[in-house]
Amino acid sequence: MIGIILNVTCNVECPRVTEYLLTKDTMRMLTLILVDQRHDWPTNGAALAILQYAHQSLSNAELLLKLEEVQAY
Repeated sequence: MIGIILNVTCNVECPRVTEYLLTKDTMRMLTLILVDQRHDWPTNGAALAILQYAHQSLSNAELLLKLEEVQAY
């Protein structure tokens, strides 16, 4: 499921899709995956997704607030 979310948010150029998915607690789940001790492909995917969101947040205040909310620094 997380793979589908990552693909949708990275390939769809509509910011409303990203905002909708982030209101569904996606960012918190990504940060949990990011610190998983196994360091496998989901960890890499979560890191790439958070990086993508960080780039988009420079022009999207709602996305920036979601990153701040989960303290994804």
